[in-house]
Amino acid sequence: MRIYFINLGTSGDAALIVLPDGKTMLIDAGAASPVKNLLDRLGIGKLDFMVLTHDHADHYSGFGGLSGYRDSNTKSYSYKTYSREGVYWNKINAGEVIHQNGELTVTCVASNGNIIGGGYVNPTDENARSVVLLVKYRGFDYLTGGDLTGVGPNVEDRLGDALAARGEAIDIYKVHHHGSRYSSNLYFLKKIMPEFALVSTFGSSHPYQEPFDRLNHADVHVTRIFQTRDSGSGAWAANRTIANGQILIETDGATMTFRNEGPGSVSFLHGPYDVDEEVYVEGPPHLLITEVAVGDHQYPENHDWIELYLPPGADPIRLDQLFWTDLDEAQPLATSAVMLQPGKVVILHDAGGNVGWDPGGWYNIYVQNVAGGDWNKNDDQFAVTRTKTTAPDRQSIIDAVVWGGRDWTMWSDQASDGNHLIDRFHWGDTAAGSGRFSTTDDGPAVGPIQNGYAQRIDTEDTNSAADWIVRATHSQGTPPPPPPSPPTHAPPPPPLRIIVEPESPSEGDTFAVRAVAQPYTGGRFDAYAVITGPAGTFSIAPGGALRPGIVPLAANVGALPAVYDETILRMTVPGGVSGDYRVIGGLVEAGRRVRGTVDAFAHDSRPVAVR
Repeated sequence: MRIYFINLGTSGDAALIVLPDGKTMLIDAGAASPVKNLLDRLGIGKLDFMVLTHDHADHYSGFGGLSGYRDSNTKSYSYKTYSREGVYWNKINAGEVIHQNGELTVTCVASNGNIIGGGYVNPTDENARSVVLLVKYRGFDYLTGGDLTGVGPNVEDRLGDALAARGEAIDIYKVHHHGSRYSSNLYFLKKIMPEFALVSTFGSSHPYQEPFDRLNHADVHVTRIFQTRDSGSGAWAANRTIANGQILIETDGATMTFRNEGPGSVSFLHGPYDVDEEVYVEGPPHLLITEVAVGDHQYPENHDWIELYLPPGADPIRLDQLFWTDLDEAQPLATSAVMLQPGKVVILHDAGGNVGWDPGGWYNIYVQNVAGGDWNKNDDQFAVTRTKTTAPDRQSIIDAVVWGGRDWTMWSDQASDGNHLIDRFHWGDTAAGSGRFSTTDDGPAVGPIQNGYAQRIDTEDTNSAADWIVRATHSQGTPPPPPPSPPTHAPPPPPLRIIVEPESPSEGDTFAVRAVAQPYTGGRFDAYAVITGPAGTFSIAPGGALRPGIVPLAANVGALPAVYDETILRMTVPGGVSGDYRVIGGLVEAGRRVRGTVDAFAHDSRPVAVR
């Protein structure tokens, strides 16, 4: 999908969206000539959709000059039914879907003061009547709303509440009213939490400084602001890019890039960035950092080591083709062509020892200088990478862990719990793919290492030998001891279970999803249940409805005092949806962005094969 954010100079707004199915949508046209130039250059002879957000000249004046780009099949929408610039505009209501095709939906979320979900604010000026569209493609979300206001008849606040209740994660926000000081209020921005912002400059006074300050507020902090041109208004932001031309956003629904487009614009390229809403779509298994021991001479063995685990289902990997780095040095994981198989563990250590399989089936690899450089218990980091570099980027890193006080700002959005975990990477309990890293135990004494818990080792930790199945001594070739005897008491139930019946339904069968959650009083949370597969990604909503995208099943829940055991969905499998699906449930901190299972403090998933 491509979004062309058109520079109209001093004439207002216009944006062209080329949808994934090839359909075209023009949102506003403050002037005709720049729009015509773009359409001709792209070879677009007809528009499939036109949207006029509201009845102001800097948004409608260009439509009169675009008559040659529409025909009787062109659908036109505004907040009311009327004629303007030779176009008959049809009224669109909040909640109405303009276009849907597979994983693409274009939905009106506000119009004439009406807000999706039933909210209403009486609009007393034209700007407050603006049509607001939410364009969703796979995990990508684009919010655009003309000159919507954030004061007076404050539609922004109610819209922010509605979008937050639906669990929307906005990747790109087209800043309302050209960056007017009366738009983009902080309450609204904290509700939608955009990753990027687009500003269509108008006249010489817009944008104002106030919306830039709010976009960069500590509770919002967009990654970057893109502006069509420098109006001379004096508004400034360190993370702003001025195009002095058109801005093109390209997305495949998983990543997005921003670059200049067309003649005369300043050359720039930002991205690719991951979309904010990866939402429980699990990728293939990859190598995981499962345990870290920084001895620092506190152990009798005086050794440091890192344990890596390749989960079942992953492809076998050659360790000599991957690398580790602690930012001070980078080395191959192995010095010869050693193949690690799925379900196996490898230990990188500085203790010497044999290279080969031991009787316990663990692989022991001696790597020189693992303990070199800056490794110590107070302040360090470790990453497994695809390239040999001490400055790895997001594309190179396979898995990474940071501990101590040194803030490894490889990119923004690290965990805010003080553990300094790099965003989106997994380690700890390898069965779940996530865990904690702290100076205290976060679980029982470990069993077999695949089911263990990662712990930080420092001078304040007095773990006994029973806390670790694999110690540095075992890294020297001694097979690990047998797992401890099973406990006499039953293990605690998992915090969340998803039960699907049947797991291989046929079209026309009755299909049910049941959720079982243990009591939880650890703070307010949101609950999600998602079905993802060939037909798209859908959330199970209250009452058992399916909604496109990510909508919480329950939002801002205060506590779960008793076991929850309910059938949350019962439906007849429709025709034409055969394929392999996955039903995933998750519990996350209330209001937290959902970017994947790593954000859930409890989750479970089940495969479903529709035949």
